Parts: sequence; structure tokens; C-alpha cells
Amino acid sequence: MQSGNPHPSVFSEHVTEPGQHNAALAPWQVYQDAQSGLAFQYPPGWGNVTRNNGNRKEEGSICPDPVGGPLAAAVQDDLVLPIYDTEYTFSNLQVTVHVLSGLEQHPYILFCKRNNSGIDTTEDRTLLSTGSMALTLQNGGTAYEFLNLFDTANDDEDNQADVYADPVFILYHNGARYEIYLRLTIPGSDLAAAGCLIPPSGMRDICGKAWLVSNPAAKTLRSEVDDIRRMVTTMTFGS
Repeated sequence: MQSGNPHPSVFSEHVTEPGQHNAALAPWQVYQDAQSGLAFQYPPGWGNVTRNNGNRKEEGSICPDPVGGPLAAAVQDDLVLPIYDTEYTFSNLQVTVHVLSGLEQHPYILFCKRNNSGIDTTEDRTLLSTGSMALTLQNGGTAYEFLNLFDTANDDEDNQADVYADPVFILYHNGARYEIYLRLTIPGSDLAAAGCLIPPSGMRDICGKAWLVSNPAAKTLRSEVDDIRRMVTTMTFGS
């Protein structure tokens, strides 16, 4: 019973403002991609950054699996697109940065020719600014913040399954779309202990969102959200 609907961010009153990070913590690392000009700061605990080539050459051939699965979920996700030119990952934490470029000349991205599915990034950019939480970058740009929730339970009796809660940040700059997202895992046992059961509580992902915002056991996860928000605000894009 997977669910992947995006929700507005729920962390606005629980995070530090940019520039107010605890000065007693270890200095942040700086990553700069000499090829693209993208640069950002990140906590040393995230480990090493790896730059990977994307799958743009597969545009038009990424189609939903008729029996579901991760690919089908990705194609149906309105936030994290299945097509990208460049990917940045970290060795110690499930943080991912995707870059999709060349959108000024090629604004429509075709996922699957078979069913003509895709996204008009011009329209996407307009929709993002409507009803989304805006995060201001230090260079004056704007990123839009969402929370993707996925209940991994396979049936209505599976109260021990984990819920994924992924903060997603999307911004456009100079004809490129940037997605930055973090995989947070809410243990099903913690949710069950907090009373997030199916039934009668209904959607466990909604209950999981409330747990993430206010439960003392989620303090470490909320700290990771603090960090990724700060990382996004430090992003610069070269000339």
C-alpha cells in the first residue's frame, strides 16, 4: 500500500535559519564541480561526494513497469523526475542531487514514448511557486520544499513496515532543474508504539508525518532535515 503524494513541508518551525547553525559543530566541507560550476557546503559526516553521469540518453524509454516497482513509482512521482543529466551522491547518507540541464532549448522532457508521458518544465516551474514553501538561497535564488511520504506496508495488517519521509527541494537556475532530496526512514516499530496503526488510524504516512514533526524519538531525523535545508541554501552555480 505504497503512497507517494507530495505534501508541503512540515518543518518550518522546527529548523534553524540559514547562518544560525551551531558554531560548535565541525566546520562544513565545500564541494565544487569544476566542470559545471555547481558548489555547495555540507556536513563532514555525510562523507565523500561522488559525481555520476545521468540517464538523459534514455529519454523517451523510461516507461512504467506494468506490475509496479521502483521504476513505476519514479515515473509517477511529480517531484523527483526519472531523467537527469548529472547526479551527486554522498557516501554516508542517502542525500542525492540531480541536475537536468538544457531546458531553455528543450523544456519538455519525455519519459515514455509509448504512453506519451513527460513533463513541461516551464509549467512545472510555475506550479512550484504556488502553494509551496519557499527556501531562500544565500545567493538570492529560491528553492521549493516538499515532503514525499511512502508507506512500505504491503497490506492493512502490516503495522511494522517502515515509512519513508523524503524532504525534496527543487529549484531552477539558468535553464537547469535541480532536485535535492534526503531519504529518511521512520521505523515501523516506532510508529506502532506511537499508535500509528492500520486500522483505525487510516493512512500511516500521514500519522508518520506527525511523528516526524513532534515525536522526541525523531530528533535525529529532524536534525538531518536542518542540515539538508542549510546545504541547499549554500548552493551556487558558477557563471
